[in-house]
Amino acid sequence: MPSKVPYQGHDTATITVSKLRQRYIIALSLIALLIIGSQIVIQFLLTAQIYDSHLVNIAGRQRMLSQKITKLSYYISTAESEDLASHYRAELKDAANLWEYSHLGLIHGNKDLQLPGNNSKKIVALFDNIQFHYQTILNAAVLISSASDKTAVRLDAHSIAQHESDFLRGMNEIVFQYDREANDKIRSAKWLEISLMITTLIVLLLEALFIFSPATKSLQRNMQGLIEREKNFQHLFAASPISILLVDPADFAVLHANKKAQDLIGEPLDTICTTTLQTYLGDNYESNNLFINKLKKGESFNEYEIVILSTQGSVVETLVSVRVITFERKKVFVIGITDISELKKAQEKLEHYASFDEMTGLLNRRTGLLFLEKAMKLLQRNGGQLSICYIDVDGLKKANDQYGHGEGDWLICTVSRALSDNIRGSDAAVRLGGDEFLLILHNCTSADANLLVAKVENSLKEIEIVKHKPFSIEFSYGITSYAPEKDVSPDELISEADNLMYQSKHLKKLNLAASNNKGLSIYSQDDDSTRASFRASSLIADN
Repeated sequence: MPSKVPYQGHDTATITVSKLRQRYIIALSLIALLIIGSQIVIQFLLTAQIYDSHLVNIAGRQRMLSQKITKLSYYISTAESEDLASHYRAELKDAANLWEYSHLGLIHGNKDLQLPGNNSKKIVALFDNIQFHYQTILNAAVLISSASDKTAVRLDAHSIAQHESDFLRGMNEIVFQYDREANDKIRSAKWLEISLMITTLIVLLLEALFIFSPATKSLQRNMQGLIEREKNFQHLFAASPISILLVDPADFAVLHANKKAQDLIGEPLDTICTTTLQTYLGDNYESNNLFINKLKKGESFNEYEIVILSTQGSVVETLVSVRVITFERKKVFVIGITDISELKKAQEKLEHYASFDEMTGLLNRRTGLLFLEKAMKLLQRNGGQLSICYIDVDGLKKANDQYGHGEGDWLICTVSRALSDNIRGSDAAVRLGGDEFLLILHNCTSADANLLVAKVENSLKEIEIVKHKPFSIEFSYGITSYAPEKDVSPDELISEADNLMYQSKHLKKLNLAASNNKGLSIYSQDDDSTRASFRASSLIADN
């Protein structure tokens, strides 16, 4: 049993290994995508939290820096000594620079401060509301850090104090808005993560319903099928019309034998299964030794002739075929044994009925040649004459190559029917093989044979018109006659007609080539003149 033949005993929709693998890959890919999606959401959430925490922290620090700027401005304006004022100016300058740096980072983004800068429209509007107060405080702080005039310092410090409360109020709103947006992002991310989790569960459920469950059922069916297959093998093994042995490749021990093998060997199963294959093979037969060598190489082969010695002492010539299969989870030889004597009897019966060609229903070559031989012998006794027509179908190879062997077979069968429909009951139509035919026409001259062939050609032309085939339905032929005074054998007579047929085919090819190259025929203007010239050559050959 070839290992590549799939088991067909169950539902034809059984999942194959490749389809099962494909479904599992799809299922695992979906799960992997969902897991990756969840991880992306988590990473996004963590990154967003980091950025949001920096936003909230720096926005809060802006409030403290504004308060620090206000205090330092006041300290400078009330400083008792210039050294102390210079110290406060340095601190004010640093605070103002950091305040400005952070303010610009909050609005436009800053990689060093890990500030994204992609603020919402609401936060942008809030920054716009405090921009005037911010710029006033910043300008005043810059002036204070570089001015020495007490009056100017006091005026700038007073300006800072006036705008501080509005700035702080605006920054409070910005900090709260940052916090609210951060919380909104966290909630959205959490809902997205929950959605992905629910989607993952749904996908797992669908995969269980439509992939894993059908796959499990398919595996169960396949396992059951394997069990039934082994049972069926046992039934077929027992019911096989030929003798079968199962042999262990390691030591050639006989593991099993069906009823036919038991009858051939002449031993019961229990006895056979205690022996080896060599027990029933004579050592003095060269074919048997070669057979054992083939088995030792693990070869599979068909119809190898060996001799088996039965326990009754008879010598049985057989044909054996060997295959390697898996039986009960181990490799074994399946050896099919056919008694050649029984096969010969069967062949004789087949030959008795094998007189007709299977495809066309005409006499086959062997029967046709016997028919012609008998007809020629009959003429030698009784006198008279017969004609034969050797026919070769034109364009069969082209029909097969261009339109398929089905069309080629149709062409053969169509010509065969036309031949059989136009001959008499005493005549015979023979398929010699392939596209070659032979007509055996009793009491028929070459002229009459040509008329009959013309009828066949006309009927084929009618079929060609009706069927609208993409190829011509034509043939080339050669006609010769036989009378008792003509000393030829059947093969010589056929060879003569065959040669005339090839002359006819050659004429067709020359005419076709001339027509294609020059637009006119070298030998004739149409097919009728070609046929006429060939029929004339046939009559000359007969004379």
